[in-house]
Amino acid sequence: TNRIARFNLDGSLDNTFQSGIGANNIIRSVVVLPDDKILIGGDFTNYNGTPINRIARLNANGTLDNTFTVGTGASASVYNITVTATGKILITGSFVTYNGDSVNRLTRLNSNGVRDNTFSSGTGLNNIGRDIAIQNDGKIIVVGLFTAYQGTSRNRIIRIDTTGAYDNTFSIGTACNNALYAVTLQQNGKIIIGGNFTNYNGTLKT
Repeated sequence: TNRIARFNLDGSLDNTFQSGIGANNIIRSVVVLPDDKILIGGDFTNYNGTPINRIARLNANGTLDNTFTVGTGASASVYNITVTATGKILITGSFVTYNGDSVNRLTRLNSNGVRDNTFSSGTGLNNIGRDIAIQNDGKIIVVGLFTAYQGTSRNRIIRIDTTGAYDNTFSIGTACNNALYAVTLQQNGKIIIGGNFTNYNGTLKT
């Protein structure tokens, strides 16, 4: 089973999951949707013999969902997929285009896989995005290796609104001195980050 599998509750392989020959390269992110369909993102350019670039949706049985329309897909790796409360799909990674449109490492898709034109990341991230978290108010936190967003210095963490505009009320100062790989939210809304950094806004963090 190539790069994707489903297990039964006892840990045995679920042979009803029909992934066929699976993905031809790494899968980095998996999201199960409320209807049990499955979003996958990564480095793959083919799923079970069908060309599809780096993001796909599977049916609950593991077969490719051909109603998810990605066109030429992402031009390079998709590291994270996060679904909003309204069912829209945020993706980040190393890609610079999605279905031929310039999106520079961060974009939002409609639930059918088509790029959401109401979300604009502008010139986007200047380096890889690695993880995304969505706050209860809908604002979006993105972390990664980047040092700029929309041409303005932003060291490895940003918060943006639902349109893609930078949130200037997010006071990160000089932020992190090295890469971030993970972000998650506590129940009280506080933000936890993880990565290679040893300094946050001038304060030593080890």
